[in-house]
Amino acid sequence: MADDRRAFIALLPSARVNKFRHGGKTMGRLAMVVFFVIILLLCSAPTVTAQFREAGVEKLRVAVDAPDFTLKELGGGKISLKELRGKIILLNFFATW
Repeated sequence: MADDRRAFIALLPSARVNKFRHGGKTMGRLAMVVFFVIILLLCSAPTVTAQFREAGVEKLRVAVDAPDFTLKELGGGKISLKELRGKIILLNFFATW
Protein backbone atom coordinates (compact mmCIF):
# COMPACT_ATOMS: atom_id res chain seq x y z
CA MET A 1 0.00 0.00 0.00
CA ALA A 2 2.81 2.42 0.85
CA ASP A 3 4.47 1.77 -2.51
CA ASP A 4 1.24 2.60 -4.35
CA ARG A 5 0.96 5.84 -2.41
CA ARG A 6 4.54 6.83 -3.29
CA ALA A 7 3.90 6.08 -6.93
CA PHE A 8 0.76 8.23 -6.85
CA ILE A 9 2.56 11.11 -5.14
CA ALA A 10 5.36 10.92 -7.74
CA LEU A 11 2.75 11.54 -10.44
CA LEU A 12 1.57 14.78 -8.86
CA PRO A 13 2.92 17.92 -10.55
CA SER A 14 4.23 19.38 -7.31
CA ALA A 15 6.29 16.26 -6.65
CA ARG A 16 7.86 16.51 -10.11
CA VAL A 17 8.61 20.20 -9.60
CA ASN A 18 10.30 19.46 -6.28
CA LYS A 19 12.61 16.98 -8.02
CA PHE A 20 13.71 19.74 -10.39
CA ARG A 21 14.21 22.18 -7.54
CA HIS A 22 17.00 20.04 -6.15
CA GLY A 23 19.94 22.32 -6.74
CA GLY A 24 17.49 25.15 -7.45
CA LYS A 25 20.10 27.86 -6.96
CA THR A 26 22.11 26.52 -9.86
CA MET A 27 19.06 26.36 -12.12
CA GLY A 28 18.06 29.86 -11.07
CA ARG A 29 21.49 31.22 -11.89
CA LEU A 30 21.50 29.45 -15.23
CA ALA A 31 18.09 30.89 -16.07
CA MET A 32 19.32 34.35 -15.09
CA VAL A 33 22.42 34.07 -17.30
CA VAL A 34 20.37 32.84 -20.27
CA PHE A 35 17.91 35.70 -19.77
CA PHE A 36 20.66 38.33 -19.73
CA VAL A 37 22.38 36.85 -22.80
CA ILE A 38 19.11 36.99 -24.73
CA ILE A 39 18.54 40.61 -23.66
CA LEU A 40 22.11 41.50 -24.64
CA LEU A 41 21.68 39.95 -28.09
CA LEU A 42 18.37 41.67 -28.65
CA CYS A 43 19.84 45.04 -27.65
CA SER A 44 22.89 44.67 -29.90
CA ALA A 45 20.93 43.59 -33.01
CA PRO A 46 20.09 47.15 -34.16
CA THR A 47 23.74 48.17 -33.79
CA VAL A 48 24.92 45.27 -35.93
CA THR A 49 22.27 46.02 -38.55
CA ALA A 50 23.37 49.67 -38.65
CA GLN A 51 27.02 48.66 -39.06
CA PHE A 52 26.18 46.42 -42.02
CA ARG A 53 24.10 49.19 -43.58
CA GLU A 54 26.93 51.71 -43.09
CA ALA A 55 29.42 49.33 -44.73
CA GLY A 56 27.12 48.94 -47.74
CA VAL A 57 26.35 45.27 -47.11
CA GLU A 58 22.94 44.25 -48.45
CA LYS A 59 20.98 41.03 -48.68
CA LEU A 60 21.21 39.27 -52.00
CA ARG A 61 18.04 39.86 -53.97
CA VAL A 62 18.53 36.77 -56.11
CA ALA A 63 19.92 33.53 -54.72
CA VAL A 64 23.43 32.84 -55.96
CA ASP A 65 24.86 29.34 -56.20
CA ALA A 66 28.29 28.78 -54.73
CA PRO A 67 30.94 28.07 -57.36
CA ASP A 68 31.86 24.40 -57.64
CA PHE A 69 35.27 23.37 -56.38
CA THR A 70 37.07 20.08 -55.76
CA LEU A 71 39.22 19.21 -52.78
CA LYS A 72 41.55 16.32 -52.02
CA GLU A 73 40.48 14.08 -49.14
CA LEU A 74 42.95 12.83 -46.56
CA GLY A 75 42.49 9.30 -47.93
CA GLY A 76 43.63 10.39 -51.38
CA GLY A 77 40.24 10.71 -53.07
CA LYS A 78 38.56 13.85 -54.31
CA ILE A 79 35.26 15.44 -53.36
CA SER A 80 33.45 18.28 -55.07
CA LEU A 81 30.84 20.69 -53.86
CA LYS A 82 28.32 19.32 -56.39
CA GLU A 83 28.42 15.93 -54.64
CA LEU A 84 27.34 17.57 -51.38
CA ARG A 85 24.32 19.42 -52.78
CA GLY A 86 21.48 19.55 -50.24
CA LYS A 87 23.75 18.85 -47.26
CA ILE A 88 24.97 21.28 -44.63
CA ILE A 89 28.61 22.20 -45.18
CA LEU A 90 30.93 24.00 -42.78
CA LEU A 91 33.95 25.60 -44.39
CA ASN A 92 36.67 26.48 -41.92
CA PHE A 93 39.30 28.78 -43.41
CA PHE A 94 42.12 28.24 -40.94
CA ALA A 95 45.33 30.18 -41.25
CA THR A 96 48.37 30.80 -39.12
CA TRP A 97 49.85 34.17 -39.70
